[in-house]
Amino acid sequence: MVCVGDFIKHVIGGILMGFGGVLALGCTIGQGVTGVSTLALGSYLALFSIVFGSALTMKVQYYRMMYEDAGFFSALSSSLVDMKLLPGMMRKLDKV
Repeated sequence: MVCVGDFIKHVIGGILMGFGGVLALGCTIGQGVTGVSTLALGSYLALFSIVFGSALTMKVQYYRMMYEDAGFFSALSSSLVDMKLLPGMMRKLDKV
């Protein structure tokens, strides 16, 4: 079954990634991987940000998948509580 809304989100994401790569004059993962080999401090920050952003995005998407009526900010706050970056009282959704 094809979901048109999901396809549109992927197309928009691809366009934004292409625009960001051109605007940044290169690929961020390349900067993270090759810069770390030269011990550049900015590359460590970039690589950490890539890994953190990926983990957070996966948790947010998981909460939104499990709770179909959950909003973005309630999934985000619950994800940040799971990652121990916010206190437990800020959890908006039950732990999965």
